[in-house]
Amino acid sequence: MLGLLPSLQTLNLRLNPLASLQIKPTQFPSLRVLNISYTQIHCWSSIDSLINIPTLRTLSVLHTPLTAGDVRYQVIARLPQVTKLDGTVITDKERTEMERYYLVQCARSVNSSGQPLLEQMTEKYSRIHELVQKHGMPSADLGKQANKLKARLARVTIQVVHRDVLSTSIVCAESRSVIKNMLVRQLLPVVIKLAKTRNFKLYLRSDPDDLQDGNWVSLDNETRPLSFYGIQDGSVVRVVTQR
Repeated sequence: MLGLLPSLQTLNLRLNPLASLQIKPTQFPSLRVLNISYTQIHCWSSIDSLINIPTLRTLSVLHTPLTAGDVRYQVIARLPQVTKLDGTVITDKERTEMERYYLVQCARSVNSSGQPLLEQMTEKYSRIHELVQKHGMPSADLGKQANKLKARLARVTIQVVHRDVLSTSIVCAESRSVIKNMLVRQLLPVVIKLAKTRNFKLYLRSDPDDLQDGNWVSLDNETRPLSFYGIQDGSVVRVVTQR
């Protein structure tokens, strides 16, 4: 029935128990915003089918069995038309990084058989030929290349607390990977969505092993990159709401 709505621009399936999607070409010719967060979608073929919505720009896929891990790079690489994912704008630099990382991870995951690497990758993953034409094949030293790309990312935890940065009562939290040199302002859409308010201050504890209360640094300049504040794997971004 939804496929008979050619003017539909926003589709919210959040909290819907559906386990898969198979979108056909021309099914949603005008759709720009799709929310499939908190569904039971568990297969990449569902995400791949969204390529059939060339008008799709904003996608939310949080908290599904498929996206329980660190898969932002996969969604970005598989869906070139999407420009905003889970509340965060995809910059050109992030897309390039994520597409290259996707190629490396795909190459590392296929079996080392007599079959050419490109053929194995193409059989198992989407958009391989297109991305290889754009970025080239991953180098022979896949481990070194993967580590180099991963070094540009940081897996961080974003925590929301009320009023006091030293509060031990965490309202909610979310883990995600961010590019270390992304600007503070590029993190704001994610924070606003998590905190459900625009009235907050941001702080960072860069060293995951440093548990001293006084070592929270204010992210006080939206035009600075997160790397300026020393973000790294395991860092904690604390959102202090002013309610």
